[in-house]
Amino acid sequence: MSTPVDLGGLDRAIAQRLPGYLVTVSARGRVRTASVEPRMEDGRVVIDGAGPGVVKDLRANPALTLILPPATPDGFTLLVDGDADRPDRGSGRVWVTPSDVVMHRSSGRAAIA
Repeated sequence: MSTPVDLGGLDRAIAQRLPGYLVTVSARGRVRTASVEPRMEDGRVVIDGAGPGVVKDLRANPALTLILPPATPDGFTLLVDGDADRPDRGSGRVWVTPSDVVMHRSSGRAAIA
């Protein structure tokens, strides 16, 4: 079951689900995951401290997915697809422009209240 998320509410949704995982794909097609604590700034998602491998992946292929698990077992996982705008090698800061944001949970979970 998936529910779209309005980008205006993304900051609150992210704040309720820290930490999460950043999923990238290298130039050679390898998937990499990294634990992250994203935040919102100026309408974009910001990730600080990404490692050099993640930055290299995003420079080769800017498409990414953020997976932010729920705080409770019956909650929704926040899934954010987007593109890295400016991965910075020095600081590891990544600016993400979200393209698709949904809240998702297994259809076997309790119904939405």
